[in-house]
Amino acid sequence: MQKITSFWTVLILVALSSVTSVAYSQTSKFSIALNSLTTNFNYGSANSDLKSYKKDYRGFQAGISYQAGITPIFSIVPELYFAMKGGILQKNNPLTGGKSTLRINSLELPVLARVHYKKLYLNAGPYAGYNVGGRLKVE
Repeated sequence: MQKITSFWTVLILVALSSVTSVAYSQTSKFSIALNSLTTNFNYGSANSDLKSYKKDYRGFQAGISYQAGITPIFSIVPELYFAMKGGILQKNNPLTGGKSTLRINSLELPVLARVHYKKLYLNAGPYAGYNVGGRLKVE
């Protein structure tokens, strides 16, 4: 509980400092993102026979982000995304026999520290994700 309280305290302090330093800092801005995702599952070494049956799943990611400029070269970027990820096993696989498609719907919340250098930047930070649902389809 203490770690969560400390995290929110730091986040609020950073947000307040970004408001007071906007006049001489990196530009603050909102953005909307729509991305295509290609994912699959790692079934581990115990299920190595499934490797030849794996196929990529094409999903998408949609969300918002806010870049809070702190200094001319540093900003904090919280983001919130809805993502559809998954994996496909082709038919005649040893696990289900038929073609199986697993789709997972999740909410993702990365909070990134961003260092800017000219037109490039480097992100690092914690990430939280929560699976809100999914579907398994076997044909």
